[in-house]
Amino acid sequence: MNEFKIVLDENFGTYVTIPEASRKVWLEVSDDLEISEFAMNLPNSYESKIHELLEKSEVWFHKSRRESLSRVWRKNTFRITWNTFVIRR
Repeated sequence: MNEFKIVLDENFGTYVTIPEASRKVWLEVSDDLEISEFAMNLPNSYESKIHELLEKSEVWFHKSRRESLSRVWRKNTFRITWNTFVIRR
């Protein structure tokens, strides 16, 4: 996967592309994390960690999606839209 500059918006998120998803997915950094202080100008070390996470999407994406869908069904929510995907630590 090609590395690119990660620019987070005021909600600490951005759209990214991973091979497992047919559309761009929403990457969001929890505002509880130390990194939120640097959201508008991420240090290279944080960008590298995010790139590593995205490069390993084959490991976590399907598990995370399955768990998210499971939680939705447990709450008896019947409308599911997979336009975004939130990653939280």
